[in-house]
Amino acid sequence: MSLDMVESAADVRAVEKVPSNSSSPKKQPTPTSLYRVMWRWHFYAGMIVSPILMVVSITGGIFIFAAETGDFVHHDRLFVDSVGETAPYTAMLASAEQAIPGGKSTRITLHADPSRTAVVSVTPKKQEGEEEKKGRRGRGTSVYVDPYTAHVQQVEKGPDQVGAFFRTVLNIHRRLLAGTTGRIVVELTTTWTIILVLSGIYLWWPRKKEKIKGVWIPRLSGKFYTILRDLHTVPGIYLTPICLLIIVTGLFYTVVWGESFYQVTNPLIGSEVVEKEEPGKGGSKSKGAKEAYVAPKLELQAAMTKARELYPDRDVTLTLPTKSDDHYDVSAINDYARGTYGAMDSTGLKLHRDTGMVMDVEDLWNNDRYWWHTWAYPLHVGSVLGMTTKIFWLVACVLLVAMPFTGIWMWWKRRPKGKTGFPATPTPGGVSRWVWITILVLCFTLPTFGLSVLVIVLFDFALSRIQSWRSPRVA
Repeated sequence: MSLDMVESAADVRAVEKVPSNSSSPKKQPTPTSLYRVMWRWHFYAGMIVSPILMVVSITGGIFIFAAETGDFVHHDRLFVDSVGETAPYTAMLASAEQAIPGGKSTRITLHADPSRTAVVSVTPKKQEGEEEKKGRRGRGTSVYVDPYTAHVQQVEKGPDQVGAFFRTVLNIHRRLLAGTTGRIVVELTTTWTIILVLSGIYLWWPRKKEKIKGVWIPRLSGKFYTILRDLHTVPGIYLTPICLLIIVTGLFYTVVWGESFYQVTNPLIGSEVVEKEEPGKGGSKSKGAKEAYVAPKLELQAAMTKARELYPDRDVTLTLPTKSDDHYDVSAINDYARGTYGAMDSTGLKLHRDTGMVMDVEDLWNNDRYWWHTWAYPLHVGSVLGMTTKIFWLVACVLLVAMPFTGIWMWWKRRPKGKTGFPATPTPGGVSRWVWITILVLCFTLPTFGLSVLVIVLFDFALSRIQSWRSPRVA
């Protein structure tokens, strides 16, 4: 990808010196005229996306290593010194409840990684007059227990500062701290970055096969502008596949494109949701009737053992029944954030409180709305091949931060004195039909891009009219 203003201007001057053939019945698009069109799109795309692209790329690069950072900071909390035979799960819950007097265990998480602690969620004793908390603060206190000795390793005290930091980073990355408006701005940036990449590929595309330096190898000697241009162009070409992968997978999490994708694909792959009545949940009980809690016949040890046997390579969370007609809720997910190769595997199910029968299995792969999340997220954050891809993704983020900076700098230095240096409007008829078709396809497949193009066309038209009114007229 390049902002090759020097070569572009040279090409234009060369064409202007060629005498036109007045006998030609029809003006055909020339490579140079198409180059000017692509340069114009590349320029405006860069001007539109540069500030937000830098913010999104910086926050994205930081968030890539959120899991590793948390592990490093909270190593004493999250890891054990030695492994062995797992202690009874009831002993883990008992130790956690002793750490929070009057508390009640509600769930337990066992990791596939044997070096990690078990996490028991304990709901503190409700104080008189205290309302029940909802959301993240109502999930209870996390108690980290050595799964081999059942000893409490650490109790979560207060908000997790590392987690809060990365949640803020993610909020900036997705919403710019501006809610839905911020998400739309990020989506607009994402779609225009696709145009920036595609037009950059065309501008870079070598016209001479024998040319290597400046195309495949950056020139590190000579004029500073040439060095800067090559450092802007050559690394971008090598990392273009990764950049496009990050950008396209990011579209799934946007407002307009993401919802449009769901509306288009759901009739093709979606299934009708049928309400099912769970065993043991009859309609004969009167509303408001308060019955004494009946413990499940399936004990915790057997329930957790079965869940881990079903998914030995995943982190398993078991939520305990709190009512007489509740069953064990099981969530099993692979450790996708720390480098489990491939897709995100997430399954939810219930184990019957008395028989242990598996019920209501819900796999992320089969979710009507979020089935794409299985591959989109690992590809977007670079966890698909572990640390190797995360490093490449980080380099791509750094590149996405640097390229707008170098591109704007080159434009600022090369613009004519006293002028904006904005690319001139191409002459009518100088663009081939396939270019217009490509633009129309992109406008329809990227709705926010299409709307922004309409705004730019109207603005460009108004600007040209104003310039024509100001131009002196020859009598």
